[in-house]
Amino acid sequence: MFTLQETIQANIISTDNQIRTLNNALHKTHEEQEALLSQNTIELRALTNVYDRRSKLVRERDPDMYTAAQWVQQNKAQFKCPVFLPVYMEIIIKEDRHIDLVEAVAGEELLKTFTCQTVEDYNLFMREVIDAQNLRVNVVWCGSQTLGEYRSLRPVQELRRYGVEGYLLDQVEGPEPVLTVLCAQADFHAVAYVPEEIDHQLIVESVRSFGSFTYICGDTIYNVRFSTYGQRLPLVTTCRWNRAVFLTDLEDIQKTREIWTKLRSFRERIEHLSQILENLMAETTVLSADRAALQTQERQLVTMHKEYEDAIVKFRE
Repeated sequence: MFTLQETIQANIISTDNQIRTLNNALHKTHEEQEALLSQNTIELRALTNVYDRRSKLVRERDPDMYTAAQWVQQNKAQFKCPVFLPVYMEIIIKEDRHIDLVEAVAGEELLKTFTCQTVEDYNLFMREVIDAQNLRVNVVWCGSQTLGEYRSLRPVQELRRYGVEGYLLDQVEGPEPVLTVLCAQADFHAVAYVPEEIDHQLIVESVRSFGSFTYICGDTIYNVRFSTYGQRLPLVTTCRWNRAVFLTDLEDIQKTREIWTKLRSFRERIEHLSQILENLMAETTVLSADRAALQTQERQLVTMHKEYEDAIVKFRE
């Protein structure tokens, strides 16, 4: 049976061990963060220059869009909801090999489009940016239809058995209103991508119930349509897509985001461990105070016991 003091002492030892473990974890995390910073400092500096080059390129290629983006960022408080910058500035493409496809299907004009979430913000943008400043830029209201509704129109699962890998929307990440615009304006939820060894006839037959279907294979976009009457014969038109021009340095921008995401993760981890350590230190302080109080009480009891024994001895004498 442990005494109260022994229990407190055991708790102190346990807490000290936890603190030691946390300190080691903090030290290791700091070392990993420093290694990541050291490893990527030069690369980050070079990639930061990409942003500078892109800003310069945007100013030169489309000064109106650049001016509008600056105005939106400086006047966020005027809008009811966040207004998203041009699509290409808001999205992340999961795989580099699909960058060309995104630009080919979306087109440069859509990639340069601002997105508003409410009619009021759309009207404000039109009034303050397009009318008042006479800037020629693209802006849309994302509408009432949700991204989930677009996703459910043509589930990809039923097409996978025919070789369809997925829809272009599956390869793009970004704010939901922006992705909704990509669906509404460019059918990203319905444009499929397939491997080059696909059986095109099988694809055509499998999508007959759709009425129309668009898929990408290799460097070609296939548009499948079916006649309205009679045997509903298929009509397939094709076009070649070109290498990306507008999104040429998107890979570098995404790499920069990945590095900063890792650094942010390290900082959050350090903050979390530091908070736990602070709580344990506070707990140690309380336990130490309890131990000191018990030791004082013990000394008092020892003194009282000695005085009691001395009194017994004197009484017997």
